[in-house]
Amino acid sequence: PAPLTDMFSHLASTFAAHLISSSSIKASTPIPALNTFMISPAKKHHQELLDSSPQTKHEKELQDALHEATVHEACYKSLLRGQQAAMILQFGYCMRVKCQLATREEKEQLEKQKGKGKIVSDGLPRMLTDDAFVEIVAEHERKQEATEHSKEQRKTLREQ
Repeated sequence: PAPLTDMFSHLASTFAAHLISSSSIKASTPIPALNTFMISPAKKHHQELLDSSPQTKHEKELQDALHEATVHEACYKSLLRGQQAAMILQFGYCMRVKCQLATREEKEQLEKQKGKGKIVSDGLPRMLTDDAFVEIVAEHERKQEATEHSKEQRKTLREQ
């Protein structure tokens, strides 16, 4: 338990603290870096020692130990390649989910800004020639035009 507690307290002080936080993750939260490394291919090490005939019982034991170590190394490399491949796939998945989360947050923000299409939603009467009201209407129309323009751009990009 103590090493695990130390690990969590250390993680809480890094840029990856959001991973152990109880608050929800935002799309702007950075994904921890993907640190991959080169895994050398399996090679036959000390093959001449394994192929030679042992002269003594001690040499036979050493040869068996070398063979066992070679098998373990190949097994560990295989497991390491599998884990690294899984980590790469999970990183790609996280990137896709992050993009989807960003899109959802954007839509929610637009919904909040849009106010369900109403210019003034407090229900009170307005003087239609009042400068402040005219400015609100003009801003609303500009936003609608910008939204239509962005929709048209996305449509043309999809058609290409």
